Amino acid sequence: MNLFEVAHFVPEKPMYEQGLILLPHLATLGWGVGPGGEVIDTFPYFVSGVLHLISSAVLGFGGIYHALLGPETLEESFPFFGYVWKDRNKMTTILGIHLILLGIGAFLLVFKALFFGGVYDTWAPGGGDVRKITNVTLSPSIILGYLLKSPFGGEGWIVSVDDLEDIIGGARMDRFHLYTWWNLAYLN
Repeated sequence: MNLFEVAHFVPEKPMYEQGLILLPHLATLGWGVGPGGEVIDTFPYFVSGVLHLISSAVLGFGGIYHALLGPETLEESFPFFGYVWKDRNKMTTILGIHLILLGIGAFLLVFKALFFGGVYDTWAPGGGDVRKITNVTLSPSIILGYLLKSPFGGEGWIVSVDDLEDIIGGARMDRFHLYTWWNLAYLN
């Protein structure tokens, strides 16, 4: 899908007029975007599409191998990967590992926003620009304050977040801590 969007991308038209789904999300990561939100390079989008295509092919071939040639049950050859649905400890271990991986993914976005190129800020002067986040909001009162606003009326509730510092610091750093440290309890 990503490669399809890259092949049909017209730089003169806004992305929303072209019906693009994936490229706007890659643009928010700051890849291929210049001042004013203009796409200046589509090569990062192409690379992302190729990497996803290769990794999905590897996963697909792995699935075919395990369906046709792999062991009947994993417990015989790889006891760590074998499981029984009634085994609560194994199910919580699987859940814990997946939550930790989600936390690492959230932290990678924070790391990119802070140190590796930044992310696209629509509120930057001049119609938006890619910038590094320098002052991350880590205050729980500010982050949880968005949740405590009334969803009715003019306060805006969660959608009232208006700067990247709160988004990167709050949503991503908190998710990293929640997914990683709190869910280590699942790995007993």
